[in-house]
Amino acid sequence: MLLREVEEQTVLRRQPRGHVTAQRRPWSPATAFSLGRPIDLRYPTNVSVVVLALLCLTAGAVTLIIQDVPWVEAIREGTLWAGALLLGWALGRETDPDHPLSAFAAAAGSLVGSWLLGPPGFLLSLWMLLAMRAINGSPGATPGALDLVVLAGASLWLAVSVHWLVAALGSPVIWWVGSARRSARLRWGGSVLFLLVAAAIATFRGLRLDLWRWEEPEGIAAISVAMLALVSAWAYRQIRSIGDRDQRPLCRGRVRVALVWAGFGCLLLTMADGVGLRVVTPIAAAIGSAAVGRAARVCWERMPRGRKG
Repeated sequence: MLLREVEEQTVLRRQPRGHVTAQRRPWSPATAFSLGRPIDLRYPTNVSVVVLALLCLTAGAVTLIIQDVPWVEAIREGTLWAGALLLGWALGRETDPDHPLSAFAAAAGSLVGSWLLGPPGFLLSLWMLLAMRAINGSPGATPGALDLVVLAGASLWLAVSVHWLVAALGSPVIWWVGSARRSARLRWGGSVLFLLVAAAIATFRGLRLDLWRWEEPEGIAAISVAMLALVSAWAYRQIRSIGDRDQRPLCRGRVRVALVWAGFGCLLLTMADGVGLRVVTPIAAAIGSAAVGRAARVCWERMPRGRKG
Protein backbone atom coordinates (compact mmCIF):
# COMPACT_ATOMS: atom_id res chain seq x y z
CA MET A 1 0.00 0.00 0.00
CA LEU A 2 2.72 2.46 1.01
CA LEU A 3 4.91 1.40 -1.91
CA ARG A 4 2.11 2.03 -4.43
CA GLU A 5 1.46 5.45 -2.89
CA VAL A 6 5.13 6.35 -3.14
CA GLU A 7 5.39 5.21 -6.75
CA GLU A 8 2.28 7.18 -7.73
CA GLN A 9 3.65 10.30 -6.07
CA THR A 10 6.96 9.86 -7.90
CA VAL A 11 5.22 9.58 -11.26
CA LEU A 12 3.23 12.75 -10.56
CA ARG A 13 6.45 14.58 -9.76
CA ARG A 14 7.98 13.79 -13.12
CA GLN A 15 5.74 16.06 -15.15
CA PRO A 16 3.76 18.33 -12.84
CA ARG A 17 1.11 20.63 -14.28
CA GLY A 18 2.62 23.86 -15.53
CA HIS A 19 6.11 22.47 -15.14
CA VAL A 20 8.94 24.56 -16.51
CA THR A 21 12.38 23.01 -16.62
CA ALA A 22 14.66 24.90 -14.31
CA GLN A 23 18.22 25.78 -15.21
CA ARG A 24 20.87 23.57 -13.69
CA ARG A 25 22.32 25.11 -10.59
CA PRO A 26 26.13 25.46 -10.43
CA TRP A 27 27.88 22.80 -8.42
CA SER A 28 28.61 23.54 -4.78
CA PRO A 29 28.75 21.43 -1.61
CA ALA A 30 25.26 22.70 -0.73
CA THR A 31 23.75 21.56 -4.02
CA ALA A 32 25.69 18.29 -4.18
CA PHE A 33 24.68 17.22 -0.66
CA SER A 34 20.90 17.49 -0.69
CA LEU A 35 20.28 15.83 2.68
CA GLY A 36 21.75 18.73 4.61
CA ARG A 37 19.44 21.43 5.92
CA PRO A 38 21.09 24.58 7.29
CA ILE A 39 19.20 26.49 9.98
CA ASP A 40 17.65 29.38 8.08
CA LEU A 41 17.49 32.29 10.52
CA ARG A 42 14.82 34.06 8.45
CA TYR A 43 12.23 31.86 10.19
CA PRO A 44 11.23 32.76 13.77
CA THR A 45 11.09 29.12 14.89
CA ASN A 46 14.67 28.57 13.75
CA VAL A 47 15.83 31.69 15.57
CA SER A 48 14.01 30.47 18.67
CA VAL A 49 15.71 27.08 18.73
CA VAL A 50 19.16 28.65 18.23
CA VAL A 51 18.51 31.04 21.11
CA LEU A 52 17.30 28.15 23.28
CA ALA A 53 20.44 26.13 22.45
CA LEU A 54 22.70 29.06 23.36
CA LEU A 55 20.79 29.61 26.61
CA CYS A 56 21.07 25.89 27.37
CA LEU A 57 24.81 25.94 26.77
CA THR A 58 25.32 29.07 28.89
CA ALA A 59 23.03 28.04 31.75
CA GLY A 60 24.46 24.54 31.89
CA ALA A 61 28.07 25.71 31.87
CA VAL A 62 27.49 28.45 34.48
CA THR A 63 25.61 26.05 36.78
CA LEU A 64 28.45 23.52 36.65
CA ILE A 65 31.11 26.18 37.19
CA ILE A 66 29.23 27.37 40.31
CA GLN A 67 29.39 23.75 41.50
CA ASP A 68 33.23 23.91 41.22
CA VAL A 69 33.38 21.87 38.01
CA PRO A 70 36.42 22.86 35.89
CA TRP A 71 35.35 25.41 33.30
CA VAL A 72 36.55 23.31 30.34
CA GLU A 73 34.47 20.35 31.51
CA ALA A 74 31.53 22.66 32.25
CA ILE A 75 31.57 24.14 28.75
CA ARG A 76 31.85 20.65 27.30
CA GLU A 77 28.80 19.45 29.23
CA GLY A 78 26.82 22.55 28.28
CA THR A 79 27.70 22.00 24.63
CA LEU A 80 26.52 18.38 24.84
CA TRP A 81 23.18 19.48 26.31
CA ALA A 82 22.76 22.13 23.62
CA GLY A 83 23.62 19.58 20.94
CA ALA A 84 21.04 17.14 22.31
CA LEU A 85 18.42 19.92 22.21
CA LEU A 86 19.23 20.77 18.58
CA LEU A 87 19.22 17.12 17.51
CA GLY A 88 15.86 16.49 19.15
CA TRP A 89 14.43 19.57 17.43
CA ALA A 90 15.77 18.56 14.01
CA LEU A 91 14.44 15.02 14.37
CA GLY A 92 11.09 16.39 15.52
CA ARG A 93 10.87 18.35 12.27
CA GLU A 94 11.08 15.04 10.39
CA THR A 95 8.73 12.97 12.57
CA ASP A 96 5.98 15.63 12.48
CA PRO A 97 6.83 17.99 9.61
CA ASP A 98 3.51 19.88 9.65
CA HIS A 99 3.70 21.03 13.28
CA PRO A 100 6.77 22.98 14.49
CA LEU A 101 5.62 22.80 18.12
CA SER A 102 6.24 19.04 18.10
CA ALA A 103 9.88 19.77 17.29
CA PHE A 104 10.21 21.99 20.37
CA ALA A 105 8.61 19.27 22.51
CA ALA A 106 11.13 16.80 21.04
CA ALA A 107 13.96 19.22 21.86
CA ALA A 108 12.78 19.41 25.46
CA GLY A 109 12.48 15.63 25.71
CA SER A 110 15.92 15.10 24.22
CA LEU A 111 17.45 17.62 26.64
CA VAL A 112 15.79 15.99 29.66
CA GLY A 113 16.89 12.56 28.48
CA SER A 114 20.46 13.77 28.05
CA TRP A 115 20.40 15.25 31.54
CA LEU A 116 18.97 12.11 33.17
CA LEU A 117 20.66 9.34 31.16
CA GLY A 118 23.76 11.02 29.80
CA PRO A 119 24.68 12.39 26.37
CA PRO A 120 23.17 10.54 23.39
CA GLY A 121 25.03 9.06 20.46
CA PHE A 122 25.40 12.21 18.37
CA LEU A 123 26.78 10.58 15.24
CA LEU A 124 24.17 7.82 15.36
CA SER A 125 21.36 10.35 15.87
CA LEU A 126 22.69 12.50 13.03
CA TRP A 127 22.79 9.43 10.77
CA MET A 128 19.18 8.63 11.64
CA LEU A 129 18.24 12.24 10.88
CA LEU A 130 19.84 12.07 7.42
CA ALA A 131 18.29 8.66 6.79
CA MET A 132 14.81 9.95 7.66
CA ARG A 133 15.27 12.90 5.32
CA ALA A 134 16.37 10.52 2.57
CA ILE A 135 13.30 8.33 3.07
CA ASN A 136 10.61 10.98 3.48
CA GLY A 137 11.91 13.20 0.67
CA SER A 138 11.97 16.44 2.69
CA PRO A 139 15.08 17.73 0.82
CA GLY A 140 12.87 18.04 -2.28
CA ALA A 141 15.51 16.50 -4.53
CA THR A 142 16.57 13.00 -5.45
CA PRO A 143 19.66 12.12 -3.37
CA GLY A 144 22.77 12.20 -5.49
CA ALA A 145 26.07 10.38 -5.41
CA LEU A 146 27.46 12.40 -2.51
CA ASP A 147 24.34 11.70 -0.45
CA LEU A 148 24.68 7.99 -1.07
CA VAL A 149 28.38 8.03 -0.21
CA VAL A 150 27.76 9.88 3.08
CA LEU A 151 24.87 7.62 4.09
CA ALA A 152 26.66 4.42 3.13
CA GLY A 153 29.96 5.49 4.70
CA ALA A 154 28.31 6.54 7.96
CA SER A 155 26.30 3.30 8.05
CA LEU A 156 29.40 1.16 7.67
CA TRP A 157 31.41 3.19 10.19
CA LEU A 158 28.66 3.00 12.80
CA ALA A 159 28.14 -0.69 12.08
CA VAL A 160 31.78 -1.31 12.98
CA SER A 161 32.12 1.17 15.85
CA VAL A 162 28.64 0.87 17.44
CA HIS A 163 26.67 -2.20 16.36
CA TRP A 164 26.09 -4.28 13.23
CA LEU A 165 22.39 -3.39 13.40
CA VAL A 166 23.20 0.01 11.89
CA ALA A 167 24.17 -1.68 8.61
CA ALA A 168 20.98 -3.75 8.73
CA LEU A 169 18.94 -0.58 9.29
CA GLY A 170 20.83 1.07 6.45
CA SER A 171 19.63 -1.60 4.02
CA PRO A 172 16.05 -0.26 3.66
CA VAL A 173 17.41 3.29 3.62
CA ILE A 174 19.52 2.52 0.56
CA TRP A 175 16.45 1.00 -1.09
CA TRP A 176 14.20 3.99 -0.33
CA VAL A 177 16.82 6.57 -1.28
CA GLY A 178 16.51 5.45 -4.88
CA SER A 179 13.39 6.86 -6.48
CA ALA A 180 11.50 5.12 -9.31
CA ARG A 181 13.97 6.68 -11.72
CA ARG A 182 16.87 4.68 -10.32
CA SER A 183 17.73 1.21 -11.44
CA ALA A 184 15.84 -1.42 -9.45
CA ARG A 185 18.90 -3.65 -9.72
CA LEU A 186 21.04 -0.99 -8.05
CA ARG A 187 18.52 -0.45 -5.25
CA TRP A 188 18.08 -4.14 -4.46
CA GLY A 189 21.78 -4.85 -4.89
CA GLY A 190 22.76 -2.13 -2.43
CA SER A 191 20.17 -3.29 0.10
CA VAL A 192 21.30 -6.91 -0.05
CA LEU A 193 24.94 -5.85 0.20
CA PHE A 194 24.26 -3.98 3.43
CA LEU A 195 22.49 -7.01 4.89
CA LEU A 196 25.50 -9.17 4.03
CA VAL A 197 27.83 -6.63 5.63
CA ALA A 198 25.67 -6.62 8.78
CA ALA A 199 25.77 -10.41 8.90
CA ALA A 200 29.56 -10.44 8.44
CA ILE A 201 30.15 -7.88 11.21
CA ALA A 202 27.78 -9.75 13.53
CA THR A 203 29.63 -12.99 12.86
CA PHE A 204 33.14 -11.65 13.43
CA ARG A 205 32.41 -9.30 16.34
CA GLY A 206 29.86 -11.45 18.12
CA LEU A 207 27.57 -8.58 19.12
CA ARG A 208 24.03 -9.70 19.76
CA LEU A 209 20.49 -8.53 20.50
CA ASP A 210 19.47 -8.84 24.14
CA LEU A 211 15.79 -9.43 23.49
CA TRP A 212 15.23 -10.18 27.15
CA ARG A 213 15.45 -6.43 27.78
CA TRP A 214 11.77 -6.10 26.94
CA GLU A 215 11.05 -6.78 30.61
CA GLU A 216 13.29 -3.94 31.78
CA PRO A 217 12.31 -0.23 31.88
CA GLU A 218 14.48 0.49 28.84
CA GLY A 219 12.82 -2.28 26.85
CA ILE A 220 9.33 -1.17 27.85
CA ALA A 221 10.16 2.40 26.84
CA ALA A 222 11.57 1.29 23.47
CA ILE A 223 8.53 -0.89 22.72
CA SER A 224 6.30 2.05 23.61
CA VAL A 225 8.23 4.29 21.19
CA ALA A 226 7.84 1.75 18.38
CA MET A 227 4.10 1.48 19.03
CA LEU A 228 3.79 5.28 19.09
CA ALA A 229 5.57 5.42 15.75
CA LEU A 230 3.05 2.99 14.27
CA VAL A 231 0.11 4.96 15.65
CA SER A 232 1.53 8.27 14.44
CA ALA A 233 2.17 6.89 10.96
CA TRP A 234 -1.36 5.54 10.76
CA ALA A 235 -2.78 8.88 11.94
CA TYR A 236 -1.19 10.83 9.10
CA ARG A 237 -4.02 11.65 6.69
CA GLN A 238 -2.67 14.67 4.89
CA ILE A 239 0.77 16.27 4.58
CA ARG A 240 0.94 20.01 4.01
CA SER A 241 4.72 20.38 4.27
CA ILE A 242 6.74 20.88 1.10
CA GLY A 243 10.22 19.87 0.01
CA ASP A 244 13.13 22.25 0.59
CA ARG A 245 14.11 22.57 -3.06
CA ASP A 246 11.20 21.61 -5.30
CA GLN A 247 8.56 23.26 -3.08
CA ARG A 248 6.16 20.37 -3.73
CA PRO A 249 4.09 18.53 -1.11
CA LEU A 250 5.80 15.61 0.59
CA CYS A 251 4.57 12.11 -0.13
CA ARG A 252 2.46 10.87 2.78
CA GLY A 253 3.57 7.28 2.24
CA ARG A 254 7.24 8.17 2.51
CA VAL A 255 6.68 10.21 5.69
CA ARG A 256 4.90 7.20 7.19
CA VAL A 257 7.67 4.80 6.20
CA ALA A 258 10.35 7.09 7.70
CA LEU A 259 8.44 7.28 10.98
CA VAL A 260 7.98 3.50 11.23
CA TRP A 261 11.62 2.91 10.28
CA ALA A 262 12.81 5.29 13.00
CA GLY A 263 10.51 3.75 15.62
CA PHE A 264 11.62 0.19 15.05
CA GLY A 265 15.23 1.29 14.61
CA CYS A 266 15.02 2.86 18.06
CA LEU A 267 13.54 -0.37 19.43
CA LEU A 268 16.22 -2.63 17.95
CA LEU A 269 19.12 -0.38 18.95
CA THR A 270 17.80 -0.20 22.51
CA MET A 271 17.84 -4.00 22.61
CA ALA A 272 21.33 -4.12 21.08
CA ASP A 273 24.24 -5.18 23.23
CA GLY A 274 26.26 -2.13 24.25
CA VAL A 275 23.87 0.52 22.86
CA GLY A 276 20.74 1.11 24.97
CA LEU A 277 18.09 3.79 25.16
CA ARG A 278 20.48 6.58 26.14
CA VAL A 279 22.13 6.51 22.73
CA VAL A 280 18.86 6.98 20.84
CA THR A 281 17.18 9.43 23.23
CA PRO A 282 16.72 12.21 20.60
CA ILE A 283 14.82 10.00 18.15
CA ALA A 284 12.73 8.50 20.96
CA ALA A 285 11.82 12.01 22.12
CA ALA A 286 10.95 13.07 18.56
CA ILE A 287 8.63 10.10 18.03
CA GLY A 288 7.00 10.56 21.41
CA SER A 289 6.39 14.26 20.81
CA ALA A 290 4.83 13.55 17.40
CA ALA A 291 2.43 11.01 18.92
CA VAL A 292 1.52 13.16 21.92
CA GLY A 293 1.04 16.20 19.70
CA ARG A 294 -1.22 14.26 17.39
CA ALA A 295 -3.30 12.97 20.30
CA ALA A 296 -3.61 16.46 21.76
CA ARG A 297 -4.79 17.88 18.43
CA VAL A 298 -7.39 15.13 18.02
CA CYS A 299 -8.71 15.73 21.54
CA TRP A 300 -8.87 19.46 20.92
CA GLU A 301 -10.74 19.02 17.64
CA ARG A 302 -13.28 16.71 19.27
CA MET A 303 -13.76 18.82 22.37
CA PRO A 304 -17.36 20.13 22.52
CA ARG A 305 -17.67 23.85 22.06
CA GLY A 306 -20.26 25.88 23.93
CA ARG A 307 -22.89 27.52 21.79
CA LYS A 308 -23.15 31.26 21.86
CA GLY A 309 -26.48 32.75 22.98
